[in-house]
Amino acid sequence: MSRPRVYLTLLLGLTCTSPLIAQSRSIRRISEIRRLSQQLRWVDTAQSGEYERTKAVITQRLLKELDTYLGESLRPDLMTAEPVTQAMDSALEYKRGDARHNVAFFADLPTARLLVVGIEITRGGPAIPEDAVSFRAYKADGGRWTLAANSAVWESATDLYAQQLTSAPVKGQFWFLGSVIVTPSQAPPMIAIRLYAFDGVQFTMAWMPTDSRVQVCQHCVQAAEPKESFTVIPDGFVVNKLFDPTGHAPHSPNIVIHDQFVTTAGGPTKVKSWRTERR
Repeated sequence: MSRPRVYLTLLLGLTCTSPLIAQSRSIRRISEIRRLSQQLRWVDTAQSGEYERTKAVITQRLLKELDTYLGESLRPDLMTAEPVTQAMDSALEYKRGDARHNVAFFADLPTARLLVVGIEITRGGPAIPEDAVSFRAYKADGGRWTLAANSAVWESATDLYAQQLTSAPVKGQFWFLGSVIVTPSQAPPMIAIRLYAFDGVQFTMAWMPTDSRVQVCQHCVQAAEPKESFTVIPDGFVVNKLFDPTGHAPHSPNIVIHDQFVTTAGGPTKVKSWRTERR
């Protein structure tokens, strides 16, 4: 089967199981997305130099192609976010079980219903990934989704996990937590956590962990994986960080410190902390 037919099969397969519009231009978009994705990966020294020189520009071009692809391919009357992650994963060739993840939510704000996504871009060489994450918001406009806002690119971030808060502390806003691995070669890895607030116009980073290990990773915690680094609760969230009380077993910490935060309009406030043994 030729490559164009592979793209068509993938797209039509999604169309049959989700409200996507199968159009020939979407196939061309997928082809361009994958071409740009390949330019963000290197296998030897020569490719590494070109990658370093162009990665910022190529990353932005790829994100813009994804914006256009989602706008052209997704119906504005979507009821769930699942078709959105399916479309992003298919375009970027991510499969279930991969270390790369895309996420999507609907933000029902007073002004409009917006689609909020987190896109993880695979970058770097074969040994250590240098992935990038961008959170983006789209609004329905004239029968399609158009870009309304985007966050700054989260550099050197892989294995994206995100979850919206049960309730936003500021009326009319959408708040969510995102976490990523920033030291993939370390076990357990260091995890960066960020709390974002979105008001329909811009993304604002409302909180990140206290900087406790400057020499390894600023504003990070140690956890087995991003989805274990925090837990959303009704009035806020709990940060779960690994700790080695002996100071002699950094790769096998046996204690989990749980810091509970209540979210307010002024930001999260820590209200309680406790320890449990790691299972």
